[in-house]
Amino acid sequence: MRIISLEKGRGQKVYVNLEDSSRFLLYTGDISRYHLEENMELSQELFSRIMEETLYRRARQKALAVLKRADQSESELRRKLKQSEYPEEIIEKTIAYVYSYHYLNDERYAKNYIRYKSDTKSRRQIVNELRQKGVSKEVVDTVLEETAGDDTEAIRRAIRKKTSDVEALEYEQKQKLAAYLYRKGFMEEDIRRELKMR
Repeated sequence: MRIISLEKGRGQKVYVNLEDSSRFLLYTGDISRYHLEENMELSQELFSRIMEETLYRRARQKALAVLKRADQSESELRRKLKQSEYPEEIIEKTIAYVYSYHYLNDERYAKNYIRYKSDTKSRRQIVNELRQKGVSKEVVDTVLEETAGDDTEAIRRAIRKKTSDVEALEYEQKQKLAAYLYRKGFMEEDIRRELKMR
């Protein structure tokens, strides 16, 4: 496998472009340490060392640092590793690594997300947000089935943010508040019940 070019990136970053059109990212210190040059033949042994000793090690460190700050869905972690420009094979290996230690679990992530957000957001809004975070429909549906409760507390909190006395609102004001709550994802029947609208 031949190195076609060593392309300077931002700061100390260097893209190693290979003849098979693949590429990986190293730093100038890595280039010196591995004695990499343009047009050199990259042996399978050296390529494996770079992947294992440098890229896989850094990807694991990155994944653990991300997960230490906040729980993530698998999709979010994949996206962050891609943004850091790790090769696909390294991303797959890193995802498998964090799963093996139970640092990553979409079901646990969804349960925690629902628990923390259910007092302030509608179930529909939570479902949409989890889907945007890459949690599968099956996991979201399963977790919602296990999680008892409805939107009652969340809708009451949303109303309290807007008014302290629903009874004192004019019909037009109630309609505006109802439209706001509907946009937040609350069901029409729940909105009508809480706003005492007929």
